[in-house]
Amino acid sequence: MILDLHKAGKTIILVTHDMNIVLNYATDAVVLNKGKVVFEGKPHQIFAGDVEALNIDVPPIYYFAKQLLNNGLKINIENIKSVDDLFNEIRRAKDE
Repeated sequence: MILDLHKAGKTIILVTHDMNIVLNYATDAVVLNKGKVVFEGKPHQIFAGDVEALNIDVPPIYYFAKQLLNNGLKINIENIKSVDDLFNEIRRAKDE
């Protein structure tokens, strides 16, 4: 239902602590800590930054992708929202 509303051009404001939902559905995100805005931007920017300072959990697929990137695999973590996305990025990086 939410995706249908979004596809119909409606703006959706969703409040959640589930970072998997943020990764998979949000186009923009705001992180609050004790009622104050501590981050505003794209979901991949949140997870690429200092998540410990933001006091949030990184979705497991994003954490794994970031580990691969930090170990030298040239993947674009902005494109990763699922296992299939990660697989495609690994394959693309291997082919380069």
